[in-house]
Amino acid sequence: MATGKRDTGSKTPKKHCCWFAIAQSASTADLPFIVSVGQANVDPAKRKFIRSHVMRGKNRKKESKPQAKPTGGTVLNATSASSGDELMPLESISRWSCSKFSGVQFADEIEAAFVQDIFTLLSVSSQAMFLLDQCIIPDQGGLLQSWVPPLLSDPAYLHVACVTSQAFFDTYSGRTPSAEARRQELTSFDKSIRILSKRIATNDRSEVLADSNLMTVLLLSGYSYARGDHKAAHQHNVALIKLVKLKGTRETLRHSPRILVQEIVRTDFCICYENGQRPVLFTYEEIPWPLILPPKHAISSREPGHMKSRLDTKLSSVWAALSHFCAVMNIAARNPTARVKAETFLQAMGSILYRLLHLRFEQGTLEEYFRLGMLAFAAPTFLDWKTVHWLNGHFTLVWRQSLETILADSTSTAQDRVWLLMVGTLSFAHDVDFLARLIDGLRTLTGPCEVSTWDDVRELLGSYVWIGTLFDEAAAGVFEAVSADTGESLSLTRRYNGEDEVTELLDTTVGHTPRT
Repeated sequence: MATGKRDTGSKTPKKHCCWFAIAQSASTADLPFIVSVGQANVDPAKRKFIRSHVMRGKNRKKESKPQAKPTGGTVLNATSASSGDELMPLESISRWSCSKFSGVQFADEIEAAFVQDIFTLLSVSSQAMFLLDQCIIPDQGGLLQSWVPPLLSDPAYLHVACVTSQAFFDTYSGRTPSAEARRQELTSFDKSIRILSKRIATNDRSEVLADSNLMTVLLLSGYSYARGDHKAAHQHNVALIKLVKLKGTRETLRHSPRILVQEIVRTDFCICYENGQRPVLFTYEEIPWPLILPPKHAISSREPGHMKSRLDTKLSSVWAALSHFCAVMNIAARNPTARVKAETFLQAMGSILYRLLHLRFEQGTLEEYFRLGMLAFAAPTFLDWKTVHWLNGHFTLVWRQSLETILADSTSTAQDRVWLLMVGTLSFAHDVDFLARLIDGLRTLTGPCEVSTWDDVRELLGSYVWIGTLFDEAAAGVFEAVSADTGESLSLTRRYNGEDEVTELLDTTVGHTPRT
């Protein structure tokens, strides 16, 4: 991952571990990596079993990164280093049969079932990480070219990829790992942290600031989120942004894979939601993405153009860009040929959220109401995973305080309050008591707004900013409760840590079986 959210999943396993922060060099002294020590000895019989099923990398030091060649698909060095065989297309390697990987030389010894989890997660990662995935043109080739090569060259990345994929399926698909699987997870986690700590201690910029190292820290954050350790995830997020600043934000933007840039930017946003500070990577003047605005003739009296004269000039431009983005997403949801490129999605996200997070207005003003409302709306649109509900303490507090004021406010229009409170219900679906108050507030507005059916409400919401494929089902459940005498009929259908959503994703990955 962004509005008021629940902590999901179990805590990061700490059995036989001692946790502490490291500070190894002058330039990286305040990077708060979480380190685990006290690794259990590996049973010789188990080591022999592992070696018979995995791909070994002997005497690896400073090897060059394997090159991906666009010859009919992403290719990896799928042979041992001592052989002279040609590169094998990735798609020719079955993800579901680990024996197919017997010739692949990964960066370190790895237990065979981990390989299956890694590639299964890769196959569904886009769907899992974006609620609007169906509106974005898939870039599976770019995904594999970015995330797979480091598995062959960077042992720290390899081991974090292993534990992250295992944590994802354990936590979000209801899979119960065996004691041995958990021991292997902890062993791989410790290996990765030790390698990462040693790498940072060398103060070798070429290693510390390499893309694979940034990706390792990014995956550490994902692992912590999956295990429910949000404090550790936040520390890894902060460390990642500091590494990017050391490397140079614009250099990273120009030369790193787009998918990595996208996740770095999302990390910067998540930190802002959590602590209430302005973004670190770019000042308002340095934002590299211009707003994607609609043609002037596209705004009519039935569209959010009615907000232009009511808001601050900068904020109204962001509102227009968000409105245009929503219109494009609504079309793409109905017509797959209208889906947008991943680069366009990144530009929309970066241009809108960086401006919203930098802007500030006086509390209780229309501008601040709508700035916070847009941030609440943008969180599931751009940041939320289908399976992870971020904990955004500061934003949740500020947004709730604003909603409390809106409930008692009569200066904004009834229509404004319907949109703001409806976005609020989607933000606080986990807080039953506050949700009931928001529903009561909406109930008092149906008369003044002359809305008596869901279609009426849907039209009103669409006159502001709204994405039907994301919010209609849950909002219809809210209106059902608004129309009832009590809130007992409320049925918000979207789940944030739901096994059903992960199961649905895995339905397309034929042959994936639970790991024990």
